[in-house]
Amino acid sequence: MEDRIREVVVAKIIRFGFKGFTMDDIASELSISKKTVYKYFASKEELIRSAIHHAVQESTAKMEVAYQQADSNLERLRAILVASSENNKQEEVFVELKRHYPEIYEEEFKPQYDY
Repeated sequence: MEDRIREVVVAKIIRFGFKGFTMDDIASELSISKKTVYKYFASKEELIRSAIHHAVQESTAKMEVAYQQADSNLERLRAILVASSENNKQEEVFVELKRHYPEIYEEEFKPQYDY
């Protein structure tokens, strides 16, 4: 159920933005009670944090698989470019995430290495 809730939230974020849906909307779309949503996620912020984290992990995993399955450097480059272009389509989401939930943005997108 947690995964299904997260999937609905990601779809709502992409379609309506972070402020364009409520916990009631999520419950209604899944035909469950709001209490059930709160059973899994204590707040909308916690739900958004979890949904974003899982979406980022899923995107990264898809890119890694495509990269590893590539037979040549050219195919590896293509896999990276395709994944990057898919992520760029969601650029508005990243901007809005940074504006409304800067802590979540920093957790998910902070630099991996300090140079």
